Amino acid sequence: MECLIPERLQASIDELIQKSITVISQSETFGRLVDREIKVVEG
Repeated sequence: MECLIPERLQASIDELIQKSITVISQSETFGRLVDREIKVVEG
């Protein structure tokens, strides 16, 4: 199966996966920051 996928396409897929992982981890970090802010505001 892998030999059917052109290397360029495989590289693009890998890049997309890496970007997705980065975005997801940034979103989780942002979510935690927002939770902390809300707790501070609610006191």
